[in-house]
Amino acid sequence: MNWNSGRSHDAHVVLRPLWWEMDAVPGLGVDAQSVLNRQLVDNADILVALFHSRLGAPTARSASGTGEEIDRAVNRGIPVHVYFAEMPYPYAVDSLELDRLRTFRLSLRGLYGKYSSNEELAAKVRTAMDHDVAHFAALSPSGHLPDEEQPRPSPVAAAAGDGVWSAGPGTIQRTLGRNMRALRQAEGVSQEAFAALIGVHRTYLGGIEVGLRNLTLSSVERLAERLGVTPFDLLQGPS
Repeated sequence: MNWNSGRSHDAHVVLRPLWWEMDAVPGLGVDAQSVLNRQLVDNADILVALFHSRLGAPTARSASGTGEEIDRAVNRGIPVHVYFAEMPYPYAVDSLELDRLRTFRLSLRGLYGKYSSNEELAAKVRTAMDHDVAHFAALSPSGHLPDEEQPRPSPVAAAAGDGVWSAGPGTIQRTLGRNMRALRQAEGVSQEAFAALIGVHRTYLGGIEVGLRNLTLSSVERLAERLGVTPFDLLQGPS
């Protein structure tokens, strides 16, 4: 990934694209999209969706699998970047799929991107990744707990395509982030709503969830008190 060669050293971040075709593993008991949601989408911190001439197969919950992934990511409050190709369509393009894609495009709320070549797309995705990395790394003056320690430089993985950003500093930081995310998802709320509930800034909460915040024990104690759990609950790894 070109972003890594030019920026990862200075940013202390490594972006690692994950694609469902290569990175998902088979699972049964639920529909295929739910398996992808559990393995990739619900653990992602950045989602990039690309459309050319097809919207994709519908799911039980959305007009397409990618549409469902976008909805879930938006509801979680993570960065979502959607790009539509403005390139020549294949000769045998499905006109019904084009109509579905146009309808979906009109239904989007917010700002989406367009590209007319692969080179333009790459440049726009690099700009988006620069923005997101800076966002995750920034310390919010109004949102952090008083005695927070500075995060150590650490390799972080992000995703282009329907993929995943996963942080990789210390085990305790990752465990804390995973448990905070599980508590939020159990409440069924976005990062922004959950941050307001516990009295911190969304940027700060996002940094915790991806393992970038190196909290002191007293900070963990205060977070636990606000959440109505014990510090052990926040730091306990999977059994």
